[in-house]
Amino acid sequence: MPDSMTVRERLPEQGLPEVHVAVTDPVLQALIRTAAVVQERIRSFEPASKYLEDTIVAAALEHIDDDGEVVFTTPDRIRASVRVEYSWGEIPDGNVFALHELLGERYFDLVERQVILRPTPALIAMACDGDRGMEIRKYLSIRRKAPVVTIVADCSSEKGT
Repeated sequence: MPDSMTVRERLPEQGLPEVHVAVTDPVLQALIRTAAVVQERIRSFEPASKYLEDTIVAAALEHIDDDGEVVFTTPDRIRASVRVEYSWGEIPDGNVFALHELLGERYFDLVERQVILRPTPALIAMACDGDRGMEIRKYLSIRRKAPVVTIVADCSSEKGT
């Protein structure tokens, strides 16, 4: 971006680089302002949207027992589909012994054990360091997360307050 002032900092809680840019490009300023207005409008609809979705889900649950999909169609061909699914997570530590007793010898056939190796914050810091970082990084699984855009508009400054 041409014509801007940049200040680099580190976010202390995450150790991520944060770049502060004073935007002087009028096109980018307008885009950011428009995005702030759009996000505020979206946020204003969230309570109504949640109520409507909750009501539609409640109606769908009258048509299925456990999981499945219900498709509602209005006379003017507007479709609302509700899919209800369950995900089965880990067995809580406090339940392992009781479940083992309940299942007996079948426990080991029916329960999958996994060991997950994850880098600690110290290892991540080493991988980001210049000395041996590249050597360490080739042994780690690194995926770029989807960028997150957050826009916070302080409208009080425009109103002169």
